Amino acid sequence: MATSSKREPAIRAVPPPIIFGPREAEKELQRLLHSFHDLAEHSDSLFASPTDAFNVKDRVYHLPRFVFFGPNQSSGPIRLALYAGWNGDDARGTLALLSLIERVVLHPEIAAGYQLVVYPLVNPTGFQDHTALTRGGVRLEDENWAVSEAPEIGILAKEFRLHNYHGWVSLHSTPAHDRIQARVRGLPVNADFFPVERGRFHIDWRTDTAPGTEGPFSLNGDLPFGSFQLRLDVPSAWPDGLHTEAVAQTVAAFLDRYRAAIAYGIHL
Repeated sequence: MATSSKREPAIRAVPPPIIFGPREAEKELQRLLHSFHDLAEHSDSLFASPTDAFNVKDRVYHLPRFVFFGPNQSSGPIRLALYAGWNGDDARGTLALLSLIERVVLHPEIAAGYQLVVYPLVNPTGFQDHTALTRGGVRLEDENWAVSEAPEIGILAKEFRLHNYHGWVSLHSTPAHDRIQARVRGLPVNADFFPVERGRFHIDWRTDTAPGTEGPFSLNGDLPFGSFQLRLDVPSAWPDGLHTEAVAQTVAAFLDRYRAAIAYGIHL
């Protein structure tokens, strides 16, 4: 990778402010998106590339999208989609993705061999309104991608069909757990490749069979390839800083293990 003449951004994952309503939510939305755009502006490997437009109640929206090109892609990159911001009243997944992308910009070897396509805010109208649902009244994380009429899901499904992702990583907060639960499809629940311990964060790996969590898997009948799903459910009771650090470390560890498995010719 060519040496960049641009300045290196400092890692600055700041906890979100207390949000009391839509006005504060809109300010926080703009602050978060500015942070991603600032990273892209000062990096030769990260690019802003918003999705196609969609309309909600006579207003035009795009899903923010950022593409990071890791080094050493001569044999073809491992293409992964990373999603966050499903619920408009919880910005921690978006902050965690920001922290991860800051790390790979500063230390691109973390994502060597990868093309990471980041969708940090898949529910922009919910975020503007500071509600879990979209402005159309839909809980996006429960939608079946093959039949959903939600425009946000329609955009994501189109993207997944077009870009031939090897897999997707989706970030969620939940009050149901006291540790990270990694729910997988299309990957072995195998500690040799994906250890249950990484630093101080205990990860509970299990095959995802819960209804309503198919995501792009509901599209696989239309696609000429298989793909994996990794959904990280992070305890919502954790402080914001711990939440962000745990997700960034866990995803970075996964990138390392998955790349090694591909390099050794292991079919996942």
